[in-house]
Amino acid sequence: MFRFILLCLLATLAGCANSQLGRYHQWAQDGLERVERGDLKWSAYYEGCFSRLLNVPDARRDKSPELEMYDALIALALAYEDGKLGKAEFDQKRRQIQMDYARKKEQGCVSAAHADTAGDIYPH
Repeated sequence: MFRFILLCLLATLAGCANSQLGRYHQWAQDGLERVERGDLKWSAYYEGCFSRLLNVPDARRDKSPELEMYDALIALALAYEDGKLGKAEFDQKRRQIQMDYARKKEQGCVSAAHADTAGDIYPH
């Protein structure tokens, strides 16, 4: 009986994590489309990605490299939105931050549990 209850609990927790991860991916995809249409600021997009990733329960992986990337992208987006950077400079620096993250991922600093999604959601 104890095993059955434990299995049910684990299945419920796994479903919750998958649901939250799914919401994170959906936000990333939908949010990017909204940014490209001009309906959402870059900073709000990255803040949304950050907060949704932070809420994904997954004890098997370290989310800090990705959260650090989002933190840097939020600061960059705010500088762009405040007029401190031009569009070309913003795009170049944004790509550099994303390439730095991808390099860390390739070097194994980002867990394999999440590494497969990195290229799917970051705008180029």
